[in-house]
Amino acid sequence: LVGRRWTEVTGRPPEEALGTGWQQLVHPADLEALQAHMAQGLSSGRQLEPNHGLLCRHGSYGWQLLRPVPVPGPDPGKAVSWLGTATDIDELKQAQGRLADQAEQLHMAGRLTRMGHWRADLVTQRVTLSPEAAEANHQDRHVGHLLHGPPGGPPAPALLRGEPGKVLGPGQHAE
Repeated sequence: LVGRRWTEVTGRPPEEALGTGWQQLVHPADLEALQAHMAQGLSSGRQLEPNHGLLCRHGSYGWQLLRPVPVPGPDPGKAVSWLGTATDIDELKQAQGRLADQAEQLHMAGRLTRMGHWRADLVTQRVTLSPEAAEANHQDRHVGHLLHGPPGGPPAPALLRGEPGKVLGPGQHAE
């Protein structure tokens, strides 16, 4: 028995889902793992909850959560049928993807914050370093090139120039 929702989601008649026909609409990258889950459910007799991409009526794949339970037959390890549900979880998967992207952005922001920042005041022509940026200057002379210009190269603009050889500390200003 295949419910009407199959046709609503896939645009295919229920007869195409019978037997192994439903597998034709499973995303190729998910099919092997899904078949392994089904075999595990058959051998254990327990409900599993695999998810997979399913080709939908609009021509793209959407995420589905299966909750199949095998109905055992007289032969051990063989199911007479399967009972279960398929739930559309595409919006949940998309939200999880957005959340992962936001977590990565937050992680990057945290890394950038630890690197510090500087502020150039165009009116006073002063450069102020955050404590993190000042610490980085003490550890990496290339950061100082932003303030003094590269060795043997042209000097940095007056706005960013400090005293030659001097790295500005937290709260210090280049005159």
